[in-house]
Amino acid sequence: MSNTTTTTPETQASEANRPTRTYRREADGYTYWLENGDVIGCPTFLNGEPDFDNATYVYDFILDEEDGGPTANEQKAAIEAEVRQALAEGLAFDAMQHALAHIQEQLGVTTGDFAGIHFSDDDNEKTILEILAEYIRAEMRFQETHREAV
Repeated sequence: MSNTTTTTPETQASEANRPTRTYRREADGYTYWLENGDVIGCPTFLNGEPDFDNATYVYDFILDEEDGGPTANEQKAAIEAEVRQALAEGLAFDAMQHALAHIQEQLGVTTGDFAGIHFSDDDNEKTILEILAEYIRAEMRFQETHREAV
């Protein structure tokens, strides 16, 4: 009988705590999200649904170092960076959509036709998304630094 304990995130406790923003990583078949600044992951079923009942912190399922391969810490850092980037980009897109909807509502615009034309120039959309994503990443870094300082 083993005396080891597995740490599990609070999301397992209740469906009400399930994350609203996730990132499905094809490279390892896991779905990831942020919870209190930590990157959490769980296996993804073949139908694309996350197996939230088996959620755990990233460091609990990192592969052992192979000959000449990345260390566990390097693997964890790479996965966390990829997840944070993907989540920041998705959140930035959502923020831009909400901002545009708010502007249209305030101006009494009833269709998104002109916005579609205006943002068909990829440079306009790309610039806004880059600014928002950088802000989101800065907030994530601040939270991580603040959490470690406490």
